[in-house]
Amino acid sequence: MSSSQPQQTFYIVLPPQPEEAPSYARQISRLMQKDEAAIREQLASPTYQLLLRYARRDNAEGFCNQLNAFGVRAFFVSDTSLSGSLFIWMRQANKGAGGLALQDFSGQPLYSPFEDIVGVFSGTVRRTDGSTTTLIDLHRKSTPITPRIDASLFDFASVTGGDNTADAFIQAIYDPSNVSLNQEFDVHGEAFGKAARKALATFPGQFAPSAKELPTEYDPDVLRAFDCFSYIAREDRVRIMEG
Repeated sequence: MSSSQPQQTFYIVLPPQPEEAPSYARQISRLMQKDEAAIREQLASPTYQLLLRYARRDNAEGFCNQLNAFGVRAFFVSDTSLSGSLFIWMRQANKGAGGLALQDFSGQPLYSPFEDIVGVFSGTVRRTDGSTTTLIDLHRKSTPITPRIDASLFDFASVTGGDNTADAFIQAIYDPSNVSLNQEFDVHGEAFGKAARKALATFPGQFAPSAKELPTEYDPDVLRAFDCFSYIAREDRVRIMEG
């Protein structure tokens, strides 16, 4: 008896487009059989959108190729890539000549060479009591296993050499020639999160501190929105680097 493959879904992602993209609205509206004005609005969006979903990879790939042929940048992600990504909260780190020697809340080490860090994603996340904290994800090119830092739980001075702030930490590892800095979550995170929770059937994994190690637990909807936004931002960054 042959085993059946699990159902897979492929999601078309529309990144922020260049200024001229709305001029292709008529062609894209014919391709998608949607209202031209609605397509023009989508092409002018300043943030990521989840455009369509397909059950077959070749259909998703073909649709992206058609969009790219019109000059509209698009890519697709799958349930497998979503579920295969993981955010791990880090307790501390030491900065060496070649990278960061991090340690998570279970005491497990994780080394990230500077040359492998291709993006820094940060934003404000609300807790259940209404307070907020800053989360920082260090996107790596080699793997979707992403070190995550909660600014309220992390000693930045061990990396910065004295200044115990998130901004100083980001500047200590940020190389504009090789690393992207994305802080758009505070502007677009709520809208993107609502769309992601509605559109996606699978979400990234988390390895977070235990409840006793957190001052107050994160608002689950806001945290999920941050996960999805960060995941999409990394996928986009890696694809850009790979051409």
